[in-house]
Amino acid sequence: MPIKVLLITYYWPPSASVAMHRWYFMSKYLAQSGLDVHVLAPKNADYPSTNPNVQEEVENVTLLRENIWEVRRIFNKSTKTKEAETDGIFFKDKKNLSLKEKFSLWVRGNIFIPDARVPWYFQIRGFVKNYIKKHEIDVLITTGPPHSIHLNGLYAKKKTDVKWIADFRDPWTTIEYHDKMPMTAFARNKHQQLEGKVMKVADRVITVSPSWAEEFQNLGAEKVDVVYNGYEESVFDIKALSKNEKIQIAHLGTLRADRNPENLWKALHSLKDSIAFELNLYGEVSQDVRSSIENNNLTNFTTYKGQVSHQEALKAMVSSDLLLLLVNQDEKNSKGRIPAKIFEYLRSGSKILILENQEGDASKITQKFTNTRSVNYNNYEQILEAVQSLVNNKDSFTDLDQVKTYSRENQASNLSKIIHELV
Repeated sequence: MPIKVLLITYYWPPSASVAMHRWYFMSKYLAQSGLDVHVLAPKNADYPSTNPNVQEEVENVTLLRENIWEVRRIFNKSTKTKEAETDGIFFKDKKNLSLKEKFSLWVRGNIFIPDARVPWYFQIRGFVKNYIKKHEIDVLITTGPPHSIHLNGLYAKKKTDVKWIADFRDPWTTIEYHDKMPMTAFARNKHQQLEGKVMKVADRVITVSPSWAEEFQNLGAEKVDVVYNGYEESVFDIKALSKNEKIQIAHLGTLRADRNPENLWKALHSLKDSIAFELNLYGEVSQDVRSSIENNNLTNFTTYKGQVSHQEALKAMVSSDLLLLLVNQDEKNSKGRIPAKIFEYLRSGSKILILENQEGDASKITQKFTNTRSVNYNNYEQILEAVQSLVNNKDSFTDLDQVKTYSRENQASNLSKIIHELV
């Protein structure tokens, strides 16, 4: 009999979130390895962005849908605006919040613990318990954020004999925006209690970086494994975009103020008369970043491409001469922050410049490759030298065999071994 696995995830097609890709493809490869995979995802979820072109069904995977009551919808209706959302946390810039918006955020931070999707836990926990018993599920996997998904693991461990793997794509109480939420001491303590409980009760904890694995062990997890986000090899059957003679420099993804590379803009300003380049920014770009670009007289060299499809983003990666990877400047958890796109960047074969505040897990991965450089955000001279070196070095190349160790198929193989160890 094949091992039966039930995955509970908030993010699933039609969600266009980066968080969706990890388990969408992981479930595919787990099923191909011979596991009997079942996936439970919300029905009628209020995703901030969607992609109707991605097929919801995965071959040989049983997909289950249960209705969700979304606090998001009430928030948007009461404030008449869209909140800046990060994996289930309502977090907005507080500079110009109305009293109504401040009250809504206070309710979100102190009533809906650990996050705004916690009502779904109460909606589905009975279903999850019964499904595990009826279908004799061997291993339950919960993935967060939103971390309220992990409450299903706590409940299932009380009511059944299922083995439980808790997957953390991001930290819980040490995520950079957690301290900025308007929470009472009681609410913060509740978060820490729930986090500690999950760490201690889960049979196995997995996460996406070595530094976070160490952090979770310090919080009480007995055994933590790293399963990288990886990349999907099958989507790289693409042709590069046609380009002109100018050096193509690109950043793909949201570019917020906390990743604004001031010294990089200064370096590009000083190089604009000696190197013919174009700066292409794909995705949302904050006003702070746009202002910095303008202040460094780079507006005429910059094209804001806006949101593009995943396929178009991949084409941009393989067509660029230099890709920018900007790690959060927040010191709290930047060491373990490995942006999911790093693996696609590596697979593209393009050169990569990483900016970070401290040597972290992202740069440790790229140190193995000759076409990458990692520099501190604050070191203007090194940034200037790195850009010149990467642009002028024609001999660097990507070792594809080494890159392929990070493919989702190989990462799923590592996870499959963990599952077999538990059963």
